[in-house]
Amino acid sequence: MFNTCYDRELSGCSERHVRRAISSNVQCLQLMCLQRKLEAHAGCVNTVSFDTEGGDVLISGSDDQKILLWDWQRGTVRLRFDSGHANNIFQARMLPHSSGSRLITCAADGQVRLVELPEGAGSLSVAKTLLGEHMGRAHKLALDPLNPGCCFYSSGEDGQLETKGTSQPLFKRGDC
Repeated sequence: MFNTCYDRELSGCSERHVRRAISSNVQCLQLMCLQRKLEAHAGCVNTVSFDTEGGDVLISGSDDQKILLWDWQRGTVRLRFDSGHANNIFQARMLPHSSGSRLITCAADGQVRLVELPEGAGSLSVAKTLLGEHMGRAHKLALDPLNPGCCFYSSGEDGQLETKGTSQPLFKRGDC
């Protein structure tokens, strides 16, 4: 496994090659073990992701319509708040370059939301803004690799792929 990572750095082999090499390495898989269980949601957990600026915060979203920010190393909840969604949360992602203060979410209610977390504040001061809405469930979010702190895409059961930005209510494709 070390050789695969080393080769990636020197020769620039693809990320796909590295993933395949690691996931097919029996010794690597045998070293994996359960670190801890994080239990605080009241429904099925549909999304987990790490913050983009250090990896010390884990974000989770659930059928209970709550977003939890975890100190995953300690196994404790840092912040729990209502997402503003009217149905199951399918994805929640921290926006890069936001110092851990901005999330985007999408849910079964079709809504795509921006969540702003003021520094040092509790769940009462969490600001939630509706950025857009799909006709049907909104399933996935993807950050724009050229403007990861500004623009992102959402997809839903309406067959639409929409481009959205965090400083405007809703953008049409290519406006970011």
